[in-house]
Amino acid sequence: MDYDDLYKVLPKDPKKWKLDDVTIWLKFIGLQDLDVNFRQNAVDGALLSTLDDNDLKEMGIVESTLKIKKLVQWIQIGFKEYSEFLKSLDKDQGFDYQKQSFNQQQEDNGTSNSLVVSNQYKRSSIKAAIFEDQVQSNQSFKQTVEEVNDVHEIIKTTYSQQECNTYLININNGNQRIPIKKEGVSIGRNPDNQLVLKEDYVSRQHCKIFHKENNGFFYLQDLGSSSGTFVQLTNPTLLKEGLVLHMGSGQFLISKIKIQGTKCSVFIKVLEGIMENNNLDFELTQDQTALIFGRQMSMFADDTHLSGQHAQFTYIEEGLVIEDLDSRNGTWLRLSPPHKQSEPIKLIDGRRFRLAFEQFFQFHNN
Repeated sequence: MDYDDLYKVLPKDPKKWKLDDVTIWLKFIGLQDLDVNFRQNAVDGALLSTLDDNDLKEMGIVESTLKIKKLVQWIQIGFKEYSEFLKSLDKDQGFDYQKQSFNQQQEDNGTSNSLVVSNQYKRSSIKAAIFEDQVQSNQSFKQTVEEVNDVHEIIKTTYSQQECNTYLININNGNQRIPIKKEGVSIGRNPDNQLVLKEDYVSRQHCKIFHKENNGFFYLQDLGSSSGTFVQLTNPTLLKEGLVLHMGSGQFLISKIKIQGTKCSVFIKVLEGIMENNNLDFELTQDQTALIFGRQMSMFADDTHLSGQHAQFTYIEEGLVIEDLDSRNGTWLRLSPPHKQSEPIKLIDGRRFRLAFEQFFQFHNN
């Protein structure tokens, strides 16, 4: 989905599109032959975002399941991402949230929704965990490419790299096994990639896996994709300001972490999903309280993609930690904002990652 090119011909939010704008969009995605179907049904931007595949079939778009699939991908993913892309153009940098003004708003206006913490939480895995030998790096959503924010993932065992059989499992494609050599593999829609994915939501040059000779590990790096590369957090993970988590149908920006002695105040901006554009906050006491995040919270009760107890936030000596609570859909970290190249993140055996919301892979190094 080439949002830069779409912006040149249609630089406004999809929800504000008129019938003529929908015509321009259909021509842009190569489906101009369907314009008569959309005009006969008076489909403008406001209506467009509510359509599903059944609606499209009722409009007479039945001659090609590929056309329906393409339209549904735009309706479910593309329009939302294009809206975010337009918002990013209104700022000096995409997703570069103004930390100072946001925090002042939190403290002065009281507009944040305070969340209730509990003293009942899972302790065992955090107490038993040790830090990974090599610190992982991840670009902050508030920082430039030059300013790197460390992400420390806590794992339960030390991993030693050896000469081994390295491959990806494509979970979407019947667990297809894709060998990875030391030369690495590039992934994207462009035919020049070693692994070519034709889906519209995959960028031309989406991400790559490469090998570092100095330590023998493989790394994953987003190459500035529009729909994002996400890694699944299966172990307790230290959080830093500027990181974005994906849980359920929502994406959550860690806007501010304020530590005072044994107290840790956390401020979160909801970027997407239920409670979108709302601010959340909570305060933790070191080794005593936790926030259990999930559908059990009344404000997220309608998010069916969230588990009842999805993940927990705790404050330990090393800092603010998130840990997935064996949720159904997992807790994910987005590597970089749209159109920004990420810092490499280490691939340990069994690590899952995905492109946008559709393409799932698992890395193996046996």
